[in-house]
Amino acid sequence: MALTVNQQPQTYTPTYNEMSYLVESDQTAQANFRIKVEVYIDLPLATGLVYTGYFIPRPSTTEIIFDAQRIVENYVANGIINDLVNESYGFQEHTSLDSVVARVVFTEQYGSPRADQSTTSVTLTPFNASLKYQDFIDYVYTEWIPALNTTEPKFLTYAPSNINIGSDESASIAFIVNSGIDFPVSEMEIKVYNEVTLQKTFLIDHDELNGDNGVYSVLVGTKDLEASTFTSGVKPVFNTDSTHYTIQLLDDLGDPSTELRTFTIKPSCDSPYRVFWLNRLGGIDSFTFEKKHINTVEVQRDRTNRVGYLYGTPLSNNLKAEGDITYNVTSTDKIKLVSDWLNNDESIWLEDLITSSEIWIYKNSKYHSILIDNSNTYQVKTQGQDGTFNLELDVSFAYKSNSQRA
Repeated sequence: MALTVNQQPQTYTPTYNEMSYLVESDQTAQANFRIKVEVYIDLPLATGLVYTGYFIPRPSTTEIIFDAQRIVENYVANGIINDLVNESYGFQEHTSLDSVVARVVFTEQYGSPRADQSTTSVTLTPFNASLKYQDFIDYVYTEWIPALNTTEPKFLTYAPSNINIGSDESASIAFIVNSGIDFPVSEMEIKVYNEVTLQKTFLIDHDELNGDNGVYSVLVGTKDLEASTFTSGVKPVFNTDSTHYTIQLLDDLGDPSTELRTFTIKPSCDSPYRVFWLNRLGGIDSFTFEKKHINTVEVQRDRTNRVGYLYGTPLSNNLKAEGDITYNVTSTDKIKLVSDWLNNDESIWLEDLITSSEIWIYKNSKYHSILIDNSNTYQVKTQGQDGTFNLELDVSFAYKSNSQRA
Protein backbone atom coordinates (compact mmCIF):
# COMPACT_ATOMS: atom_id res chain seq x y z
CA MET A 1 0.00 0.00 0.00
CA ALA A 2 1.33 3.41 -0.91
CA LEU A 3 0.44 7.03 -1.38
CA THR A 4 2.44 9.04 -3.91
CA VAL A 5 2.49 12.84 -4.12
CA ASN A 6 2.93 13.52 -7.84
CA GLN A 7 2.58 17.30 -7.59
CA GLN A 8 3.01 19.72 -4.73
CA PRO A 9 3.68 23.44 -4.15
CA GLN A 10 7.25 24.66 -3.93
CA THR A 11 8.89 24.67 -0.50
CA TYR A 12 8.50 28.45 -0.22
CA THR A 13 5.27 29.27 -1.98
CA PRO A 14 3.16 32.45 -2.42
CA THR A 15 0.07 32.12 -0.24
CA TYR A 16 -2.43 33.69 -2.63
CA ASN A 17 -1.57 31.57 -5.66
CA GLU A 18 -2.58 28.00 -6.40
CA MET A 19 -1.32 25.57 -3.75
CA SER A 20 -2.34 22.28 -5.34
CA TYR A 21 -1.41 18.68 -4.54
CA LEU A 22 -1.90 15.71 -6.87
CA VAL A 23 -1.93 12.56 -4.73
CA GLU A 24 -2.20 9.01 -6.06
CA SER A 25 -2.95 5.70 -4.32
CA ASP A 26 -2.53 2.09 -5.41
CA GLN A 27 -5.32 0.97 -3.08
CA THR A 28 -8.34 2.63 -4.68
CA ALA A 29 -10.02 -0.74 -5.34
CA GLN A 30 -10.37 -1.36 -1.60
CA ALA A 31 -13.84 -1.18 -0.04
CA ASN A 32 -14.88 2.24 1.25
CA PHE A 33 -11.69 3.83 -0.06
CA ARG A 34 -11.06 7.52 0.51
CA ILE A 35 -8.18 9.84 1.33
CA LYS A 36 -8.26 11.94 4.46
CA VAL A 37 -6.55 15.34 4.14
CA GLU A 38 -5.43 17.30 7.19
CA VAL A 39 -3.83 20.74 7.22
CA TYR A 40 -1.72 21.81 10.18
CA ILE A 41 -0.32 25.28 10.77
CA ASP A 42 2.75 24.48 12.83
CA LEU A 43 3.69 28.13 13.20
CA PRO A 44 2.71 30.51 14.69
CA LEU A 45 2.48 29.08 18.17
CA ALA A 46 1.86 25.49 17.06
CA THR A 47 -1.70 26.31 16.02
CA GLY A 48 -2.17 22.69 15.04
CA LEU A 49 -4.92 21.09 12.99
CA VAL A 50 -6.99 23.69 11.10
CA TYR A 51 -8.71 21.56 8.43
CA THR A 52 -9.86 18.00 7.82
CA GLY A 53 -11.46 16.82 4.58
CA TYR A 54 -12.22 13.52 2.81
CA PHE A 55 -11.80 12.85 -0.90
CA ILE A 56 -12.51 9.99 -3.28
CA PRO A 57 -10.46 9.67 -6.49
CA ARG A 58 -11.55 11.54 -9.55
CA PRO A 59 -13.58 9.44 -12.02
CA SER A 60 -11.51 6.83 -13.88
CA THR A 61 -8.36 7.78 -11.95
CA THR A 62 -6.51 6.73 -8.81
CA GLU A 63 -5.72 10.27 -7.69
CA ILE A 64 -7.16 13.28 -5.93
CA ILE A 65 -6.45 16.99 -6.37
CA PHE A 66 -6.39 19.19 -3.28
CA ASP A 67 -5.74 22.95 -3.19
CA ALA A 68 -4.76 24.26 0.28
CA GLN A 69 -4.60 27.92 -0.71
CA ARG A 70 -7.94 29.15 0.70
CA ILE A 71 -7.23 27.37 3.98
CA VAL A 72 -3.68 28.60 4.51
CA GLU A 73 -4.42 32.22 3.58
CA ASN A 74 -6.43 32.63 6.80
CA TYR A 75 -3.21 32.33 8.80
CA VAL A 76 -0.98 34.69 6.77
CA ALA A 77 -1.14 38.49 6.85
CA ASN A 78 0.96 41.63 6.58
CA GLY A 79 2.92 42.45 9.72
CA ILE A 80 5.90 44.28 8.21
CA ILE A 81 4.05 47.62 8.26
CA ASN A 82 4.31 47.46 12.07
CA ASP A 83 8.09 47.85 11.77
CA LEU A 84 7.53 51.25 10.23
CA VAL A 85 4.75 52.28 12.61
CA ASN A 86 6.75 51.21 15.68
CA GLU A 87 10.11 52.31 14.27
CA SER A 88 11.59 48.84 14.87
CA TYR A 89 15.15 48.99 13.59
CA GLY A 90 17.54 46.19 12.75
CA PHE A 91 16.54 42.69 11.64
CA GLN A 92 12.90 41.84 12.35
CA GLU A 93 11.50 38.31 12.20
CA HIS A 94 8.09 37.78 10.58
CA THR A 95 7.84 34.00 10.63
CA SER A 96 4.52 33.91 12.49
CA LEU A 97 2.41 36.20 10.30
CA ASP A 98 4.00 37.17 6.98
CA SER A 99 5.05 33.55 6.62
CA VAL A 100 4.00 30.34 8.39
CA VAL A 101 4.92 26.66 8.38
CA ALA A 102 2.09 24.56 6.92
CA ARG A 103 1.98 20.76 6.92
CA VAL A 104 -0.49 18.79 4.77
CA VAL A 105 -1.04 15.16 5.76
CA PHE A 106 -2.65 12.58 3.42
CA THR A 107 -3.97 9.31 4.86
CA GLU A 108 -5.52 6.35 3.03
CA GLN A 109 -8.69 5.02 4.66
CA TYR A 110 -10.59 1.88 3.68
CA GLY A 111 -12.11 -1.33 5.01
CA SER A 112 -15.24 -2.22 6.99
CA PRO A 113 -15.22 -0.41 9.27
CA ARG A 114 -13.09 2.19 7.52
CA ALA A 115 -9.67 2.67 9.17
CA ASP A 116 -6.48 4.70 8.65
CA GLN A 117 -3.80 3.00 6.54
CA SER A 118 -0.62 4.53 5.07
CA THR A 119 0.20 8.22 5.51
CA THR A 120 2.41 10.78 3.79
CA SER A 121 2.90 14.48 4.45
CA VAL A 122 4.36 17.61 2.86
CA THR A 123 5.71 20.60 4.79
CA LEU A 124 6.13 23.99 3.19
CA THR A 125 6.47 27.68 4.10
CA PRO A 126 3.78 29.88 2.52
CA PHE A 127 4.56 33.61 2.61
CA ASN A 128 2.32 36.62 2.11
CA ALA A 129 2.71 36.93 -1.66
CA SER A 130 0.25 37.02 -4.55
CA LEU A 131 2.03 36.81 -7.89
CA LYS A 132 0.56 37.72 -11.23
CA TYR A 133 -0.18 34.59 -13.23
CA GLN A 134 2.62 35.16 -15.73
CA ASP A 135 5.08 35.56 -12.83
CA PHE A 136 3.73 32.60 -10.88
CA ILE A 137 4.17 30.08 -13.69
CA ASP A 138 7.86 31.08 -13.93
CA TYR A 139 8.37 31.29 -10.15
CA VAL A 140 11.33 29.32 -8.78
CA TYR A 141 11.66 29.70 -5.02
CA THR A 142 15.44 29.23 -4.94
CA GLU A 143 15.85 32.56 -6.73
CA TRP A 144 14.73 34.22 -3.51
CA ILE A 145 16.57 32.14 -0.91
CA PRO A 146 20.14 32.91 0.21
CA ALA A 147 22.41 29.84 -0.03
CA LEU A 148 20.01 28.03 -2.38
CA ASN A 149 20.97 30.12 -5.39
CA THR A 150 24.39 30.24 -7.03
CA THR A 151 23.64 33.78 -8.23
CA GLU A 152 22.58 36.59 -5.88
CA PRO A 153 19.09 35.94 -4.43
CA LYS A 154 16.55 38.71 -4.61
CA PHE A 155 14.88 40.81 -1.96
CA LEU A 156 11.08 40.65 -1.84
CA THR A 157 10.46 43.57 -4.18
CA TYR A 158 10.06 44.29 -7.87
CA ALA A 159 11.50 47.79 -7.43
CA PRO A 160 14.35 48.88 -9.71
CA SER A 161 17.79 48.09 -8.31
CA ASN A 162 18.44 51.83 -7.92
CA ILE A 163 15.66 53.98 -6.46
CA ASN A 164 15.45 57.53 -5.13
CA ILE A 165 14.97 58.45 -1.48
CA GLY A 166 14.86 61.73 0.44
CA SER A 167 17.39 62.71 3.07
CA ASP A 168 15.00 61.94 5.94
CA GLU A 169 12.70 59.17 4.71
CA SER A 170 11.90 55.60 5.69
CA ALA A 171 12.03 52.45 3.57
CA SER A 172 11.67 48.74 4.22
CA ILE A 173 13.30 45.73 2.58
CA ALA A 174 12.13 42.13 3.13
CA PHE A 175 13.71 38.78 2.32
CA ILE A 176 13.37 35.06 3.01
CA VAL A 177 15.80 33.19 5.25
CA ASN A 178 16.35 29.45 5.30
CA SER A 179 18.22 29.43 8.61
CA GLY A 180 19.11 25.75 8.44
CA ILE A 181 21.67 26.27 5.66
CA ASP A 182 25.05 27.39 7.04
CA PHE A 183 23.94 30.78 8.37
CA PRO A 184 23.17 32.28 4.94
CA VAL A 185 22.31 35.68 6.44
CA SER A 186 24.70 36.96 9.10
CA GLU A 187 24.59 40.73 8.69
CA MET A 188 23.59 43.61 6.45
CA GLU A 189 26.29 45.80 4.95
CA ILE A 190 25.59 49.47 4.18
CA LYS A 191 28.07 51.46 2.10
CA VAL A 192 27.75 55.25 1.75
CA TYR A 193 29.24 57.08 -1.24
CA ASN A 194 29.92 60.51 -2.64
CA GLU A 195 29.64 59.78 -6.34
CA VAL A 196 32.29 57.04 -6.82
CA THR A 197 34.11 57.63 -3.53
CA LEU A 198 33.30 55.27 -0.65
CA GLN A 199 32.78 57.37 2.49
CA LYS A 200 31.65 54.92 5.17
CA THR A 201 30.73 51.29 5.77
CA PHE A 202 28.29 50.01 8.40
CA LEU A 203 27.20 46.54 9.53
CA ILE A 204 23.95 45.47 11.20
CA ASP A 205 24.12 42.06 12.88
CA HIS A 206 21.39 39.48 12.30
CA ASP A 207 20.35 38.47 15.83
CA GLU A 208 18.07 35.68 14.59
CA LEU A 209 20.66 33.26 13.18
CA ASN A 210 18.92 30.38 14.94
CA GLY A 211 15.46 31.70 14.21
CA ASP A 212 12.75 30.11 12.11
CA ASN A 213 12.62 29.86 8.34
CA GLY A 214 10.56 32.50 6.60
CA VAL A 215 10.25 36.24 6.08
CA TYR A 216 12.49 38.85 7.73
CA SER A 217 12.82 42.59 7.13
CA VAL A 218 15.03 45.60 7.87
CA LEU A 219 14.25 49.33 7.73
CA VAL A 220 16.80 50.84 5.34
CA GLY A 221 15.70 54.41 4.65
CA THR A 222 17.93 57.40 5.38
CA LYS A 223 15.89 58.20 8.48
CA ASP A 224 15.97 54.58 9.64
CA LEU A 225 19.69 54.06 9.26
CA GLU A 226 20.53 57.15 11.31
CA ALA A 227 18.45 55.64 14.12
CA SER A 228 19.79 52.09 13.77
CA THR A 229 22.38 50.33 15.91
CA PHE A 230 25.51 49.12 14.12
CA THR A 231 28.20 46.65 15.06
CA SER A 232 30.64 48.48 12.81
CA GLY A 233 30.77 52.06 11.58
CA VAL A 234 30.71 55.53 13.13
CA LYS A 235 27.67 57.82 12.94
CA PRO A 236 26.42 60.00 11.43
CA VAL A 237 25.65 57.60 8.62
CA PHE A 238 25.43 60.29 5.96
CA ASN A 239 27.56 63.34 5.26
CA THR A 240 26.10 66.47 3.73
CA ASP A 241 27.72 65.50 0.41
CA SER A 242 26.66 61.83 0.40
CA THR A 243 25.00 61.00 -2.92
CA HIS A 244 23.91 57.39 -2.55
CA TYR A 245 24.27 54.21 -0.53
CA THR A 246 24.00 50.48 -1.10
CA ILE A 247 22.64 47.62 1.00
CA GLN A 248 23.44 43.92 0.77
CA LEU A 249 23.13 40.87 3.01
CA LEU A 250 26.29 38.94 3.88
CA ASP A 251 26.75 35.36 5.04
CA ASP A 252 28.79 34.23 8.06
CA LEU A 253 31.97 34.40 5.98
CA GLY A 254 31.34 38.00 4.98
CA ASP A 255 30.48 37.11 1.38
CA PRO A 256 27.40 38.56 -0.38
CA SER A 257 24.30 36.38 0.02
CA THR A 258 21.82 38.63 -1.82
CA GLU A 259 21.66 41.12 -4.63
CA LEU A 260 23.03 44.64 -4.14
CA ARG A 261 20.52 47.50 -3.98
CA THR A 262 21.21 51.22 -4.35
CA PHE A 263 19.38 54.23 -2.89
CA THR A 264 20.09 57.60 -4.51
CA ILE A 265 19.65 60.49 -2.07
CA LYS A 266 17.61 63.37 -3.46
CA PRO A 267 17.08 66.76 -1.81
CA SER A 268 13.63 66.95 -0.22
CA CYS A 269 11.13 69.34 -1.76
CA ASP A 270 8.41 71.20 0.14
CA SER A 271 5.94 68.85 1.85
CA PRO A 272 6.46 65.71 -0.23
CA TYR A 273 4.14 62.78 0.38
CA ARG A 274 5.68 59.34 0.81
CA VAL A 275 3.44 56.39 0.02
CA PHE A 276 3.98 52.82 1.25
CA TRP A 277 2.26 49.69 -0.04
CA LEU A 278 2.15 45.92 0.33
CA ASN A 279 3.84 44.61 -2.80
CA ARG A 280 3.00 41.36 -4.59
CA LEU A 281 5.92 39.54 -2.96
CA GLY A 282 4.80 40.41 0.57
CA GLY A 283 7.30 43.19 1.27
CA ILE A 284 6.60 46.89 1.80
CA ASP A 285 7.66 49.22 -1.01
CA SER A 286 7.66 53.02 -0.86
CA PHE A 287 7.74 55.96 -3.26
CA THR A 288 7.73 59.74 -2.81
CA PHE A 289 5.36 62.01 -4.72
CA GLU A 290 7.39 65.21 -4.91
CA LYS A 291 5.45 67.60 -7.10
CA LYS A 292 2.62 69.96 -6.23
CA HIS A 293 -0.26 68.24 -4.48
CA ILE A 294 -3.85 69.36 -3.95
CA ASN A 295 -5.69 68.74 -0.69
CA THR A 296 -9.48 68.65 -0.85
CA VAL A 297 -12.34 67.63 1.41
CA GLU A 298 -15.33 65.72 0.06
CA VAL A 299 -18.43 66.60 2.05
CA GLN A 300 -21.70 64.70 2.30
CA ARG A 301 -24.65 66.43 4.02
CA ASP A 302 -27.77 64.73 5.34
CA ARG A 303 -30.82 66.99 5.71
CA THR A 304 -34.32 66.81 7.06
CA ASN A 305 -37.22 69.17 7.64
CA ARG A 306 -37.88 70.36 11.13
CA VAL A 307 -41.35 71.81 11.57
CA GLY A 308 -42.53 73.85 14.54
CA TYR A 309 -41.21 73.08 17.96
CA LEU A 310 -38.86 70.43 19.22
CA TYR A 311 -40.41 68.18 21.91
CA GLY A 312 -43.23 70.71 22.28
CA THR A 313 -40.83 73.37 23.60
CA PRO A 314 -40.00 76.55 21.66
CA LEU A 315 -36.38 76.63 20.49
CA SER A 316 -34.26 79.41 21.91
CA ASN A 317 -32.73 79.89 18.48
CA ASN A 318 -35.71 80.79 16.32
CA LEU A 319 -33.63 80.45 13.19
CA LYS A 320 -33.69 76.70 13.79
CA ALA A 321 -37.32 76.42 14.71
CA GLU A 322 -38.62 75.59 11.26
CA GLY A 323 -37.46 74.49 7.81
CA ASP A 324 -34.66 72.27 6.52
CA ILE A 325 -31.67 71.53 8.68
CA THR A 326 -28.41 69.67 8.15
CA TYR A 327 -28.48 67.02 10.85
CA ASN A 328 -25.24 65.23 9.88
CA VAL A 329 -22.10 66.08 7.92
CA THR A 330 -19.58 63.44 6.83
CA SER A 331 -16.26 64.46 5.31
CA THR A 332 -13.39 62.59 3.67
CA ASP A 333 -9.92 64.06 3.17
CA LYS A 334 -8.52 63.60 -0.33
CA ILE A 335 -5.18 64.37 -1.96
CA LYS A 336 -4.09 64.60 -5.58
CA LEU A 337 -0.53 63.24 -5.65
CA VAL A 338 1.85 64.11 -8.49
CA SER A 339 5.17 62.36 -9.02
CA ASP A 340 8.37 63.67 -10.55
CA TRP A 341 9.22 62.50 -14.06
CA LEU A 342 9.43 58.70 -14.20
CA ASN A 343 11.73 56.38 -16.07
CA ASN A 344 10.72 53.10 -17.71
CA ASP A 345 11.67 50.91 -14.74
CA GLU A 346 9.72 53.08 -12.30
CA SER A 347 6.66 52.98 -14.56
CA ILE A 348 6.70 49.18 -14.56
CA TRP A 349 7.31 49.01 -10.81
CA LEU A 350 4.47 51.41 -9.87
CA GLU A 351 1.91 49.04 -11.33
CA ASP A 352 2.52 47.22 -8.06
CA LEU A 353 1.28 50.29 -6.16
CA ILE A 354 -1.86 50.60 -8.28
CA THR A 355 -2.79 46.92 -7.78
CA SER A 356 -1.99 46.76 -4.06
CA SER A 357 -4.75 46.04 -1.54
CA GLU A 358 -2.97 47.84 1.32
CA ILE A 359 -1.61 51.37 0.89
CA TRP A 360 -0.48 53.95 3.45
CA ILE A 361 0.59 57.58 3.33
CA TYR A 362 2.98 59.17 5.79
CA LYS A 363 1.49 62.41 7.09
CA ASN A 364 2.04 64.32 10.33
CA SER A 365 4.49 61.66 11.53
CA LYS A 366 1.89 58.88 11.22
CA TYR A 367 0.95 56.19 8.70
CA HIS A 368 -2.61 56.47 7.39
CA SER A 369 -4.48 53.94 5.24
CA ILE A 370 -5.55 55.38 1.90
CA LEU A 371 -7.60 54.29 -1.12
CA ILE A 372 -6.88 55.05 -4.77
CA ASP A 373 -9.86 56.70 -6.46
CA ASN A 374 -8.84 57.26 -10.08
CA SER A 375 -6.87 54.25 -11.33
CA ASN A 376 -9.08 51.39 -12.39
CA THR A 377 -6.70 51.00 -15.31
CA TYR A 378 -2.97 51.69 -15.41
CA GLN A 379 -0.90 52.38 -18.50
CA VAL A 380 2.71 51.24 -18.29
CA LYS A 381 4.45 54.01 -20.20
CA THR A 382 7.89 54.13 -21.80
CA GLN A 383 10.07 57.13 -22.61
CA GLY A 384 10.53 55.94 -26.18
CA GLN A 385 6.79 55.80 -26.79
CA ASP A 386 5.41 58.43 -24.42
CA GLY A 387 8.25 60.93 -23.97
CA THR A 388 8.41 62.44 -20.50
CA PHE A 389 5.65 61.35 -18.15
CA ASN A 390 4.71 61.22 -14.51
CA LEU A 391 2.00 59.68 -12.34
CA GLU A 392 -1.00 61.48 -10.88
CA LEU A 393 -3.04 59.72 -8.24
CA ASP A 394 -6.26 60.80 -6.55
CA VAL A 395 -6.35 59.19 -3.13
CA SER A 396 -8.74 59.40 -0.19
CA PHE A 397 -8.14 58.55 3.44
CA ALA A 398 -9.74 55.27 4.43
CA TYR A 399 -11.74 56.81 7.26
CA LYS A 400 -14.48 59.43 7.38
CA SER A 401 -15.03 62.27 9.86
CA ASN A 402 -18.45 63.13 11.24
CA SER A 403 -19.66 66.49 12.50
CA GLN A 404 -21.76 67.08 15.61
CA ARG A 405 -25.39 66.06 15.20
CA ALA A 406 -27.86 68.93 14.81
